[in-house]
Amino acid sequence: RKNRMAALGEQNRTDYVDPEQVKQEILEARRLFTRMRWPVIDVSRRSIEETAAEITNLYNNWKESRAATAAGSESAT
Repeated sequence: RKNRMAALGEQNRTDYVDPEQVKQEILEARRLFTRMRWPVIDVSRRSIEETAAEITNLYNNWKESRAATAAGSESAT
């Protein structure tokens, strides 16, 4: 975040770069992802293309799972 602020030419210190604020944001995000049952992708060592491929795979798997669940519930009726 400090690098991003510097690249934008921002010199003022804000909560955006405060380590405690960042920790709180991460905790809140993890709680939300857990509650919503959303997958988490570590993108720290991935290219944008690798990240996009992973998201596409997760989406396709989710879609197939929903279709299988729907097919299963239709055959039960």
